[in-house]
Amino acid sequence: MSAPSLHSFPARLESFDAIRELLEASVAALAWKADDIHRCTLVLEELFTNSVKYGTPEGADGRVFLGIVPAPDRSIALTYEDRAPQHDPFAEVSTAHTNPDIGQRRIGGLGVPLILRLTEQARYTALPEGNRITLVFRPR
Repeated sequence: MSAPSLHSFPARLESFDAIRELLEASVAALAWKADDIHRCTLVLEELFTNSVKYGTPEGADGRVFLGIVPAPDRSIALTYEDRAPQHDPFAEVSTAHTNPDIGQRRIGGLGVPLILRLTEQARYTALPEGNRITLVFRPR
């Protein structure tokens, strides 16, 4: 898969519709099923919401960046970047977040296990001024 060109979006919740449209346009030629698009959208929404809520100071003009590269096997490599303080979300995945007994499960922190369950690969890279998450999705 080649390096993606990154599209820039304002880090505001109302920008997510444009992100979803970019995803749908990127996988249109791959003939993905609605469930596959939904799975990818769910992961993107989790990343984006966290960038907006925790990575962008209130009143700041933050940006997020998204690149999507389709592959011949109908998979996509998705590159997601923000300019938030460096934070590796995959560094501390705990079973306390995924315990099937709801009474023993910790509140919050379900985003990372969700991302790991819905993707084929997930990798974090610290950037000089932010974060990059690279994900691979394959249709199921």
